[in-house]
Amino acid sequence: SRQFEGGKHCSVARSQRQVSMAALSESPLGVRVCESPLHGRGLFARHPLTSGDLVLSEAPLVGMQTLSNRRDVVACACCLGCVVDVPPATLLAIQAQVESPLSLTEGRVARCSRGCGEVYCSASCRDMAWSRGHKVLCVGHVPDEEAYDHPLVLFKSFAVQTNEILLLVADIVARIVVD
Repeated sequence: SRQFEGGKHCSVARSQRQVSMAALSESPLGVRVCESPLHGRGLFARHPLTSGDLVLSEAPLVGMQTLSNRRDVVACACCLGCVVDVPPATLLAIQAQVESPLSLTEGRVARCSRGCGEVYCSASCRDMAWSRGHKVLCVGHVPDEEAYDHPLVLFKSFAVQTNEILLLVADIVARIVVD
């Protein structure tokens, strides 16, 4: 069923699947879900928008910093926010010259408590990542003498060498397992 609103054909929610879209179209966000003759169903503004107006914000299911980007930016493994404003190579070079390597990032970096090497912007991001699946994928508990033939280490090594998207898929699977 359709109704005519402001020159657009707007959907009236009828099924369970459409209820969330109907809730969005009735929300105070100033948007509605409508049919466009050219583009199909979409999200349309109820009033003119200006540059910088927030229309919709949602958290991604999963996200990942690309391996090549890790050379340039130290990002939180949970929220992907910038942790340190110094490129990793420069940070390592500076840290090699100071007495305590962690002193430059102390208080700004939370590391995985199992020692796998993941870095977080805060303890809360570290704890959130742990509860969302890092506890399934963490290799920090694997002793060095077992690392060469540990299945999880072998998988991560394979993913890094062949296709890093496998690491993102592993995050999705881990998230499903812990839920």
